Amino acid sequence: MLHALCAGGCVLAGLLVIGVAPVPCLAGLWATYLSLEAIGQDFLSFQWDILLLETASWRSLPRH
Repeated sequence: MLHALCAGGCVLAGLLVIGVAPVPCLAGLWATYLSLEAIGQDFLSFQWDILLLETASWRSLPRH
């Protein structure tokens, strides 16, 4: 499952880079990182890990 989650994140990042559905891609990447942060608490217990999730507010998403 961890490999599938990382592969899905890579696919979403690639789609974001080429400009395909940026808002759903950003939401998916945020959810992917949230699940990785929740599972890897022993390895991702630094302040900047949760800060990345907190600073990615829904107001910062691109508007069309």
